[in-house]
Amino acid sequence: MLVNVVNYIQFLMNICKNSSKEVILYLNDYYMDNQFYANLARLEEEYEGVAEAVRFNSLTLYVCCRAFKPNIVVETGVAAEKSSAITLQALHHNQRGESYSIDKPNFSGELLEDNVHMTARNLDLGWVVPNFLRSKWTLELGDLLQLLPIIIDSAEGLIDFFFHDSLHTKDYVVVS
Repeated sequence: MLVNVVNYIQFLMNICKNSSKEVILYLNDYYMDNQFYANLARLEEEYEGVAEAVRFNSLTLYVCCRAFKPNIVVETGVAAEKSSAITLQALHHNQRGESYSIDKPNFSGELLEDNVHMTARNLDLGWVVPNFLRSKWTLELGDLLQLLPIIIDSAEGLIDFFFHDSLHTKDYVVVS
């Protein structure tokens, strides 16, 4: 567990502007949520590679969402959607917020424009998100360049937290 790694705690304190006590509390909230964490562990057993990266990136995303307490989160790039599940769990622990995810399905498993091989393994996009978290989540399927402006307009520009994990090409990063 990263809760004991001093450099990581300091890193989280710096980006979240929180005390070590608060950061450790958030990390412990994540690790102590047996239902949620057990669900990811079970998925890891069934589908190799899903939960194994619930470490630095995922925990950082979780702690940032806990610390910033966003009302509206927008993320791009879905696939299995471990990051959506983790973000939604943070919002659940905050007892506030909703999340919008945008992705262009790639069920064929072909290389994407940025040479990433991403597929949802012929499962529905977002299949990792537990049912009890789905009421605060909107999944939009289609092209980021078309859907992001619509979401920004519907949120009246009040997006508190943005996580870009879709195509990492110039057109898609610049629009984000």
